[in-house]
Amino acid sequence: MGDNTHGYIGSEPTQLQYTNQGVLGVNDLYNLKNRTPAETKGDFITLDMVACAGGGGGGGGSFQHGSGSTHGGGGGAGEYKSIENDNTHFKLATTYAITIGAGGAKGDGAASNNANGAQGGAGGNTTVANETGTLLTLLGGGGGGGTNGAAHGLVGTTGGSGGGSAAGISSSASGAASTASLGVGHAGGQGNTGNGAKGGNGGGASAVGLPGGTSNNLPFGYFSLESLGGAGNPPGRNGFFHDWVKIETAGRGSTIARGGGCSSTVNNAIANTGHGGMGKYESGLGMVGASGLVAFRYPKELAITASSATVATATVGDFKITEVTASSGGTVRWD
Repeated sequence: MGDNTHGYIGSEPTQLQYTNQGVLGVNDLYNLKNRTPAETKGDFITLDMVACAGGGGGGGGSFQHGSGSTHGGGGGAGEYKSIENDNTHFKLATTYAITIGAGGAKGDGAASNNANGAQGGAGGNTTVANETGTLLTLLGGGGGGGTNGAAHGLVGTTGGSGGGSAAGISSSASGAASTASLGVGHAGGQGNTGNGAKGGNGGGASAVGLPGGTSNNLPFGYFSLESLGGAGNPPGRNGFFHDWVKIETAGRGSTIARGGGCSSTVNNAIANTGHGGMGKYESGLGMVGASGLVAFRYPKELAITASSATVATATVGDFKITEVTASSGGTVRWD
């Protein structure tokens, strides 16, 4: 009997994480259930999970004849959490209720001379619960700051990641703080001052939002939004990239929970990324934040059942990947 056969009698079958076939001795059954393979721990499932709340909406800017125009602040990303090779959260044959946080509402720019730009709305919370209570609550991102006339850029709101403050011709407030606890998030950035000034970028999962008008070369940027037209100012690349999540493009690989920048055209954040919405240049429609996401990667031998939730499941190599993109108390379970 080889080192990995667990007492099989007869020809040695192929062992998989959750499906071992053959005749086993009593001691081998005990060992397989409780000690081996390393990927199992009783009925707990070994899996990877990525989750985020909804991103905050971008704030609106203002204009003043003879003085100039300003941008609203970028919305903060939804609170983000990632676990890898975890076997302490999810069990077989157990029902889990999931609520996906909505993206924050847009904050429209001022429609008349020297009027106030609107504050962006906060993103919704994402939750995961079982029959004993809530396992995980991730907070929606803070809305991007609006303006007090064109002169003063106002602070965004706090959230999973804080919203950036709006720009002002004369002054701009500091970015809003992160209130993340179970996951991660960061504060928003401060808007610039002056004619045509940029609003502060929203905070993201990996870093604080940068001041208005700045960028950086951190890896895995939100390329989809950066490539859109309209002279938009992309935010600092402050989300996290996962090569197995399929949200932003037709292929696998997506950036999750990135703060919003600012733009002169309407470039809404891509749904189910948790990104903050972009702040709006002077008058016009604002930009909404992205809804949240819960994604699981687990052994392909397991079957997942979803009820009252929008899910997509694919088999990739030795794993199944399930992404929950819309749910208000819908459920999933593994068997």
